[in-house]
Amino acid sequence: MANVKTWYTDMNVLVTDGTSTTTINGNLLWGLKALLKGDITGSHGINGAAPTSSYWTCVRSSDGVTATNSDLWGTSSYDHSKMVYGDNLTNYAGQPLSWMTLRSPEDLTPSGPLYLLLLYSGPDATQTVGAFISNTAFTSGTTESRPTSSTEISLGGITDNNNMTLYLGSTQTGTYKYHLCRTSNGTFWFAASKNGSNMFGRLLGVGSVSEVRSPEGQPWYGIWYDASNNYTTDILKTNLFSNFNIPSRTHNNLYDTYLNIIRPVGGDEGGNDAFDRPSTNVQGDLDSFPAYLFYKGSNQSVQFTSVGLKGRLDDVFISSYLPGAVYPASGDVEKVAVGSIWLPFDVAPQL
Repeated sequence: MANVKTWYTDMNVLVTDGTSTTTINGNLLWGLKALLKGDITGSHGINGAAPTSSYWTCVRSSDGVTATNSDLWGTSSYDHSKMVYGDNLTNYAGQPLSWMTLRSPEDLTPSGPLYLLLLYSGPDATQTVGAFISNTAFTSGTTESRPTSSTEISLGGITDNNNMTLYLGSTQTGTYKYHLCRTSNGTFWFAASKNGSNMFGRLLGVGSVSEVRSPEGQPWYGIWYDASNNYTTDILKTNLFSNFNIPSRTHNNLYDTYLNIIRPVGGDEGGNDAFDRPSTNVQGDLDSFPAYLFYKGSNQSVQFTSVGLKGRLDDVFISSYLPGAVYPASGDVEKVAVGSIWLPFDVAPQL
């Protein structure tokens, strides 16, 4: 399972304000943007700190009082007063809310950067937020309305353009951490965990696939996964990959589309897929299956406009369900098990 790319890790970053579920939720969203921008760092592995070429940049933001072309959320530490929650909004408009648009490095995709819109908004400030991804810039946006893009797609689902359905925070207080690994061009995996849970409760990834075919003009993806709203039920198993939200655009960039991960099925192990076992194989080693994305033809804004393979997730494997385990078991870390998905973090997590 050796990596083909160089990955830089910021692991075990503590959520500093855990006084309430609301502050935890805001701190997790702030931490995502702060890690992507290089405002904060965590524990590094064998490859050291991420180069500045990997940093995402703030295009525009709102703190619920002002909206401008800079980071109003704060860069050095978390300030909850900057996180104004838009509660029960219609299309994220009608009352003050905090949001931020981020731009990836130019070479994240063959055709240029991606844009990520984070919205501190939803039906319940202790749990859910909104997020959109696009291959064109988000424009406009005020303290009471979110920016928009002509090619935006919700990370929450093909029908969720007006809903804030992404679980981020928890219903319980406690000690939380976030973790990030990335390549020099800004491809990243972000995970969040709660101490004592021995598992990851959230997962977000953005990047481009490899092994694409020539007609594929949009090899990028976004992945958001939330196992439950309390970080105590980890269902990041291969038999539930169909529940992932993986937005993208069709190969010709004409329509919104959602992708899925090809999962290995081989035998019956207690009703689960063969790779869901909480152990190594009988030889005492890890089986590994490469992670390929394919088009969900029925889950597109115009159905079946793209079908077949999108491409391969570099350095991502499906293997035994061993949350928090590292590979190899000794020596320099190359992978960490986030459920049964093994991602290229090179530092052991503290769960």
